[in-house]
Amino acid sequence: MNPHRRQSDADILRALVAATEALAAAAGKATLTLPVNGQHSWAVRQLLQQGYRVERLAVRMVLRDRGHGLPLENAVDCSRWAG
Repeated sequence: MNPHRRQSDADILRALVAATEALAAAAGKATLTLPVNGQHSWAVRQLLQQGYRVERLAVRMVLRDRGHGLPLENAVDCSRWAG
């Protein structure tokens, strides 16, 4: 095995999540929320395998004939306002 083997994406995600959990714990937080775009099913599967669960789910709604294929910088995100 090559000692300079590049880490896999799964290894990198696990390390990132572990560092985030440590930061949250150091700040005295009891829970950690990891927002994940549902289009990234690989990331969702990885987090489920690490013991996370889906608690809330959002669906992007657009007006007919508007929004399909629009870049995100041309959209207004109301999801944080709707609570």
